[in-house]
Amino acid sequence: MTDLQAVRQRISRRDFLDKPISSQQVLQINKLIENNNQLSGLELKAVFNDEETHLFPYGRFKNPKNYILMLCDKSLENYNFKIGYYGQNIMLNLVKMGFGACWAGISFSRSNFNIPKGKRLRAVMIFGYVNEEISDFEKFVTSSTVNVNHDLDYFYSSSESVPEKFIDGIKAVSLAPSAMNRQPVHFIYKDNMTFSYVEKPNSLQGIDLGIAVKHFEIGSNGEIPVKITEKQKLSPLFNNLLIFK
Repeated sequence: MTDLQAVRQRISRRDFLDKPISSQQVLQINKLIENNNQLSGLELKAVFNDEETHLFPYGRFKNPKNYILMLCDKSLENYNFKIGYYGQNIMLNLVKMGFGACWAGISFSRSNFNIPKGKRLRAVMIFGYVNEEISDFEKFVTSSTVNVNHDLDYFYSSSESVPEKFIDGIKAVSLAPSAMNRQPVHFIYKDNMTFSYVEKPNSLQGIDLGIAVKHFEIGSNGEIPVKITEKQKLSPLFNNLLIFK
């Protein structure tokens, strides 16, 4: 399975089978996490076959026994973006390994975890084996989030024609998960430059931004470089394009 196929196949899964992760796959996942930690400066940590399912007390998951703690040092810069970007890289690799997975940014209590001093727990990724069919439980939980199905032009602004690879990237962005499925990330294409931003980069939207950029890179086959910026820092020449839809 390619990365793009994983982007297209991935959906948020919440109903996991009561089946332990094999020792071989534990080693594989830990190696995947180690590689992404080295690239990002994050300190992501996987927990396997944990029976303490009360760690996720809000009734939004079944058998959440395997999860990745999105940890980082409090001094790390751009930690929200990095958690989204590298975390989504891990999620897509989990999909390629045959697992289901789901981001959790608010549906858990941080007080349930022993967070080391000086570290920050920003999110959790729950994963495990799943049935091929989506369960009624998953359908019910998903119905409580924002239900959106945006056209592609919701995700970007441009006053000029855009290359086909840019549109391919936007198609992948439209499949990206986000907090409450609000999809707050916006792209701008102008003068052969691509910019991406969210309104509130220091919130969970910063994680959404990292996830969306990862999807864009995969969809565009890495042929359209993206500059991450803040809306207020964009050139005044772009003002007519800053339509946050």
